[in-house]
Amino acid sequence: DEFNLEKELRELQSSLYVSTLTNAGYDNEGAFANMTLEILRGPGMWIPLGPAQRILARCIQLKQQQESKDKANARPQYRQIEVSANDGTNNGRRESGSEHGSVQQHLT
Repeated sequence: DEFNLEKELRELQSSLYVSTLTNAGYDNEGAFANMTLEILRGPGMWIPLGPAQRILARCIQLKQQQESKDKANARPQYRQIEVSANDGTNNGRRESGSEHGSVQQHLT
């Protein structure tokens, strides 16, 4: 599901602000998710408190969803690094032909 600012604001009963947010560069999910109340209420936007609070609630929800996705995507990579580091093939020793020793050798 691709981010659609017009649809998001329509669902929040705040369609009046589509062009305002688009012109300010908040028509993509990343920028929208990182918006603040100060931005919504401040110079250039001047969105009334009620709609600004509804929009901000959706921004926070999207940001939390992004963070959850990022964490879920990062876990397998970290797990793979742990497995590689603990597989016993090097045991922190310098590999043959390597110009530089392991971090462990440099620290001891």
